[in-house]
Amino acid sequence: MHVIFDRLVTANYPHNWESGPQQMRLRGPEAGINCVAQSHLALEGLFGIKLPATLHCNEMHMDIAGRGDFFRPVQDGLQAMQVGDVILTGVDGHHSILDRFSPVYDNDGFLRNWRKSPLRHVNVFTGEYDPTTGQPLVLDTSPETAAGIRPFDEVMASDSQGLHAKVFTVGRLILAPTIQQGAAA
Repeated sequence: MHVIFDRLVTANYPHNWESGPQQMRLRGPEAGINCVAQSHLALEGLFGIKLPATLHCNEMHMDIAGRGDFFRPVQDGLQAMQVGDVILTGVDGHHSILDRFSPVYDNDGFLRNWRKSPLRHVNVFTGEYDPTTGQPLVLDTSPETAAGIRPFDEVMASDSQGLHAKVFTVGRLILAPTIQQGAAA
């Protein structure tokens, strides 16, 4: 497994729902990070690409689904993932809401009505699979759990509020070089 995943887990940054990439850059990850900030740290560590601080779950999804400034879709989803692919999950039964969702941004470019979006969580694929279950192993952090590497099905099952019950999108950085599965930096 790539060394960046071990670094992010052993750093033991506290989870802070409101501490996305912008707040993390201002205060440092030691003040707390959410899943989006953690994904930014992982992708920067893996590929040396610093994503815009305004690229949160909704913006990642929009980029994967259309714009393609940073990400492209992984056509076969979970079955075709490579190291560093992002998995965007959210509230089940709300895909039509996502299609109709109209984002409202503040003057700094941050989504103001994020609570109305069904997208709620992002994980980063480590490039490895659980040897027992065959499930993809992902970098995860949430209010319920500390940062860790977990089988994806456990991440989905651990969510007591159903906030990441459905996979919406799997995306891959466009400018990301290929990393050998299991390679360390």
